[in-house]
Amino acid sequence: MSAPAAGGVSSISAVSCARGRLDIFTVGQDGNIYWAFRGGIPRGSAAGLMFKGLVGQPTVMASAVVGPNALLEQPNLPSGNLPSEGSAQGGLSGGPAGGTKPPLGMLGGPVVGAFHGESASVPVPDWSPWAVIPGLNVCPLAPVCAVSRGFGLIDVFVVGFDGLVHQSSWSGLGTGGWSGWAVVGGDPLKLVTVLHAPITGVVRAGGRLDLFGTDIDGTILWARRDPQTGAWDGWRPVSPISAPLVPPGAPVGAASAAPYLMAVFVAANDGQIYFTERDTTIGEHYWASWWPIGADEVQARSPIVAVSRSSWQLDLFYVGKDNHVRNAWRTGPNPWNAFVMEGLVAGSTRAVAAISRGYDLLDVLVVADTGSVLHAAWSEKGGWKGWNVVGLIEVIPRATIGLGSPAADDLHIFVVGLNGHSLTTSRELDSVVTPVKWQWHGWRNIPWVSCNLADPKIGQWYDVGVALDINYDKSVWGNQGATNDGVFWYVVANSDDSRRLTKFGTQPGTDMLDDGTAVDIGVANHIGPPFLFVHPKTHEASILIATQGPYGVFRISTALGDANWMAPETVEGHPDPNHFAWCSVNPLNGRLYTAPFEADTLRICWAFDVVSLKRCPEDDIVLGPSTLNLSDAGDRGVQAAVFTSRGHLVLVRNNPNVIFCFSSITGHCFGNKDLGNWGHGPSEPENVFVRSLELDSEFPSQVHVSENFHSILKDLQFLQVHSLRTPEPWLL
Repeated sequence: MSAPAAGGVSSISAVSCARGRLDIFTVGQDGNIYWAFRGGIPRGSAAGLMFKGLVGQPTVMASAVVGPNALLEQPNLPSGNLPSEGSAQGGLSGGPAGGTKPPLGMLGGPVVGAFHGESASVPVPDWSPWAVIPGLNVCPLAPVCAVSRGFGLIDVFVVGFDGLVHQSSWSGLGTGGWSGWAVVGGDPLKLVTVLHAPITGVVRAGGRLDLFGTDIDGTILWARRDPQTGAWDGWRPVSPISAPLVPPGAPVGAASAAPYLMAVFVAANDGQIYFTERDTTIGEHYWASWWPIGADEVQARSPIVAVSRSSWQLDLFYVGKDNHVRNAWRTGPNPWNAFVMEGLVAGSTRAVAAISRGYDLLDVLVVADTGSVLHAAWSEKGGWKGWNVVGLIEVIPRATIGLGSPAADDLHIFVVGLNGHSLTTSRELDSVVTPVKWQWHGWRNIPWVSCNLADPKIGQWYDVGVALDINYDKSVWGNQGATNDGVFWYVVANSDDSRRLTKFGTQPGTDMLDDGTAVDIGVANHIGPPFLFVHPKTHEASILIATQGPYGVFRISTALGDANWMAPETVEGHPDPNHFAWCSVNPLNGRLYTAPFEADTLRICWAFDVVSLKRCPEDDIVLGPSTLNLSDAGDRGVQAAVFTSRGHLVLVRNNPNVIFCFSSITGHCFGNKDLGNWGHGPSEPENVFVRSLELDSEFPSQVHVSENFHSILKDLQFLQVHSLRTPEPWLL
């Protein structure tokens, strides 16, 4: 496998608002939301099959298209040969029971699905160039939710850097064009979540639209759009009765099997799949209690894809803890059934895509560890067929798949390839109910948006000066670095008789204006560097400080209030590792991370709940190979790390003093840079943080490394914060 998309790739969402019309959406590596389409809005009846061009030309076209970018390879990928095109990957047995009425709703999990394309009777138009939906920039690779409430109408939802859900709408009728972005839900009923939280949308009869998502605290929320006024009634908890504990921003599956019914599903922290139902005949805001479906255990944060293929019929698709793709189904109020879809071990992927092309028809797709796209299909009369390879293509393992179906005999697939560009293929079947011929069209590029995590070009970062320069007397035997909130500096030090956090009021690059205000934080034998954490929902700012002896984390408000300490849950298999040398919170998933000082031994960052410090192994990050070790024998290892809001993990090590950059999604290493010793003889980097600081009147710097060094002549400990400028800060 070549170098391409190792840092991770975006998903592609698709939706159809008219026969012969298909729109797709993705987030580029620059954080812009991109849109492309094929086909037009048919004139006259919404049931028309042919189109005569677009009514209401979109206002944003190809002016914002970006060029292709080289991508990077994901580390430690399993090897294996691709099966030949269309070859069987094992048989499927068992399966869901049949329904009795045409489907009234069909939805696919965390909204990566689409429900239209072109049929054999409709001319195949070209794809438009990708264009930006203007007015919003988000975290690269963030999932986009796209739905259609009716003929010629599209709504798009995505989480912004503020953690809020933003909406833009498009109409192919009348004047057309995209509306401005607006936040879904007013104060105080807003959903505030992590940057990579998926939003699920379900459209029911009469253009009724419901949104689902999980907030930063793990609460599953729901918002309802009034079909008459278009207003949102704010985010509310989905059945607080017996609500399961779930990760921040966990994906929510949802489907409607009848106009007045809604079912919601989630993979909880205890490994169970829970569901609840809403019956609007009882009350518009009525939700039943949460209950486990009683099926197999899953990993927390696993997507649960929900599909309704006929009235009163629900099917779920997910990956179990045994790495097999599984199907659970239920008819009406009857008990849940479940079985293993034999013949495929999903491996490292957790993303399953599923769609119903029509009455009692199911299609399931998954990306295998080999990078091949595999497909299985079910019908009431024919049972399961598959798994089959979809064309000779290789994509990054764990990539998500987008689906669209314009008719019962037509299916379209969207995925990001190894070059980071979007690809599509489609298929027409010779028989709807018992297909014999599995003829896929060749994979085609939809140029030219790069849908991978960007390389921040660490080799081109350069030192632009000292942002902070202070010294301590000889009683301080080791400062542990500094951080900045835009106004104040916060400095941590281990002294002979105390562990101390000091707050200084001074601007970057200027002389110290005061002696600082200090708070002793005691207890530990050794404390690590400071990390500034601002809660996305409450906006409360605190300093988190990792401790060793005992291991844990101090939490101190930036007003230097009481220091609260908490012990972490033990890392299984490593009861007393030399970890918690540092801690940092990842804004993409809301988890607190640390790693052993001797990081090269395990090359892993352990995930914890940021409040309880309970272990969250499902969110651990395995670090890929790097040209230089993260640690070596002796007192040489990782001193500090920080996550960026665009998906990167920056680490510093000592002896030699080196800075690294990884993908916080896949662990791929983008490279490293030798920091040297800044002309001070023996020294070591103690902390790293990311913030735009202006040391001069020209350009700000983004990455700041705390250096600790000792002057033998003056018998003083010095702390200097060195600022690095990145050539393209929007990529960091």
